[in-house]
Amino acid sequence: MTPTNCIISHKGDRMKIKEFMYYKEKEKVTKAYRVLTIKEDDNYIEGVSMLDLSEDKKEEVIAIYKDFEEKLQPFMAQYRKFKKSLMTIKG
Repeated sequence: MTPTNCIISHKGDRMKIKEFMYYKEKEKVTKAYRVLTIKEDDNYIEGVSMLDLSEDKKEEVIAIYKDFEEKLQPFMAQYRKFKKSLMTIKG
């Protein structure tokens, strides 16, 4: 069985909360998730699972994330993405 292809994104500024069903191979069960996405690539979504948090904690996590984005905004002109296969590590 594979993960259910049901992703719902809630976008604020850049913040994404994704809701999806996920098949946990080890337990052989499908579980619902609601995740504040921190990092995403072609193969993975990484973030904070929101389902088991109290409403106060959910609001706190979202506030921290929004504060982080706001404080980082003045520096986004210098944001870069690097392909690891093209890197040479010094030192």
